[in-house]
Amino acid sequence: MCSFLFIAIIITFFFFSVYATKLNAKIKKQTEDHYKPSGHRNYKQVLSNGGSIPPLICLLTLKYFNNDTYYLDFATNKISSIVVSMFAGFYCSSLADTLSSEIGIASKGLPRLITKPWKKVMRGTNGAVSLLGFLASLFGGFAIGMNFYIHYLLYHYGLINNQNVMYNNYKSQWPFVIICVFTGFFGSLVDSILGATLEPTLFCTVKNKIVKLRSPTTITITGHNILSNNLVNFISCTIACLFCLGLSYWVYC
Repeated sequence: MCSFLFIAIIITFFFFSVYATKLNAKIKKQTEDHYKPSGHRNYKQVLSNGGSIPPLICLLTLKYFNNDTYYLDFATNKISSIVVSMFAGFYCSSLADTLSSEIGIASKGLPRLITKPWKKVMRGTNGAVSLLGFLASLFGGFAIGMNFYIHYLLYHYGLINNQNVMYNNYKSQWPFVIICVFTGFFGSLVDSILGATLEPTLFCTVKNKIVKLRSPTTITITGHNILSNNLVNFISCTIACLFCLGLSYWVYC
């Protein structure tokens, strides 16, 4: 039964991600030389954001343990609780970061560098943050958390498993929505910090735009050439997995 939850989370992630990448096309075209109207996320970005190793491990784990309950309780439902919290955490961070980047770029004022909040930077700079971007990241975590809670209610009242399963011996499940909101925001912050410090932002002095490839006309305006964007996404989402697991264990142990 957990497969329904996971499918819903994945669909939610891809729906909002695809929609968000199509927003603010005019602004992106002006600031990003690599912008494509059809959406600029290639297969590597999709895998690092939404289809990489941690989610696959979660799915395989539940398959072999055949644990299909929808509630979090580390005392009586340990395997499922670990898997669900890590799976949700990964997508909370991934969706939050995507929405923060794609929607935050439309902020009225220039964004600020997360490691130097007093410094304003160009839109599209790695590690640039804004209030609109923060709000978008909170919504990303909320959207994933609501997937869990709605599916929990459907299972709880027998609308999925054809029987009314009334659990009365475990904690309320709605706090997991709050955990997801915090996880998404945290993951987005980690991504921004890594992007501002370990990923270079290249600016072309001829095109007057942020570019992806280094050339004689480009300068590095932030960060160091240590991690690629895909690695930054993967690392931040993986850290968010563990963060969500830790918060969930603290609440539901």
